[in-house]
Amino acid sequence: MIIRAASLFVAFTLALASSVQAQPANSLATRVATLEASVADLQQNIVTLQANLANLTASFAKLDGNKNLSTADLVGTYSLTGIDIPLSGFKPGVPPRPAKIVTNGFAGTVTANPDGSASLLVDSCGGSALNLSNGLYSFNDCSSSSPEAGTWSYDNGIVTVHFPDIEATFNVGLGGRVMTTAVLHDHGTDQSSDTLIIVMSRISQP
Repeated sequence: MIIRAASLFVAFTLALASSVQAQPANSLATRVATLEASVADLQQNIVTLQANLANLTASFAKLDGNKNLSTADLVGTYSLTGIDIPLSGFKPGVPPRPAKIVTNGFAGTVTANPDGSASLLVDSCGGSALNLSNGLYSFNDCSSSSPEAGTWSYDNGIVTVHFPDIEATFNVGLGGRVMTTAVLHDHGTDQSSDTLIIVMSRISQP
């Protein structure tokens, strides 16, 4: 009986010792696996960070004097806000055209397509007119519910647009996010002119 009890005690002691020795090994393996997983996550985060940095660098490069802009970078839809000041001198005829000063404020959207085509919609436009012949003042509504078709092109920081009612060259800023122009159209023998100040800001890109 004593021998059997001693044998059981020895067996229990050996099993306990084996368990104590195995536990640190298992714990170490778990810690190594956890560390390896953390390193893998860190490596993936570094790859993502490098990609974001490359994209940010490319964006800043396009802000640097527009040197790295291409036509494809400017494709999109822009909000348009502007002032138009048409002047017309007296013109004899039947009936004669009186001398007139008009001031208009307008807003709308311009869409520049990849193929060089464009559309212009001036959905908000209004101002006033002063007839210099009789001194009468009147309200001028120049809004439109249908878009105009036109063309656009880009070269070395300048966007040129051609529409039936607007032909202008725009200075491109902020990597194509903003475009501005101030232009005088002198209609020569018609004795009339248009002074335009227009600002366009990008709304969206495809």
